[in-house]
Parts: sequence; C-alpha cells; structure tokens
Amino acid sequence: PCFANAGSWMALAVLLVVFTLWTFNEIYGNPVTKNAAKEAVQEYLEMEYPGKALYIESVSYNMSAGSYEAWIAGKDGGFYVSWRDGRILYDTFGEIIK
Repeated sequence: PCFANAGSWMALAVLLVVFTLWTFNEIYGNPVTKNAAKEAVQEYLEMEYPGKALYIESVSYNMSAGSYEAWIAGKDGGFYVSWRDGRILYDTFGEIIK
C-alpha cells in the first residue's frame, strides 16, 4: 500500500533532477563545453598572438549571449575572447590594449 504510487514519485524525482540540471546548465554553462571553449581560446591565442606572453585567467559563461567569455591577461593588460558553438565570436584586444 505504501508503494502503490512509487512509480509516480520516481517519475517526479527524475523530472526534478532533470529540471535542476537543465537550470544549472542555463545559468552556469556546461563544464564540458567550458573546457572545450578554454582549449579553443588557447589555440586561438597561439595563432593570433604568437610570441605574446598571454594566458587565460578565467573562463565564464555569459548567459545573455549564450557564449563563453575568456579573460586573457598579459603584461600590457587584459582582454576578452568570446567563444560559442565551436568558433571565436570576437576578441577585445584592440579595444582594451593599445
């Protein structure tokens, strides 16, 4: 008798977990995709700015743009590189570092 609705409770629990994970992903981004963004930005830096002492200080998810923003630091300052869906959207090197 106690377990008569166990299937309903289990379905509700699964639905709650899926909703929680989806919400987390929408707000904070996917950790696997974040790592892919970091690797892609690192390759981009090596190709676009060879010989410059630049490093990725942080990568965060920009919920409003649906992209990952990497803060790039160097001796002359820092700038952003934006990545989404396997491609670099923009960088702000020329806007911030002159």
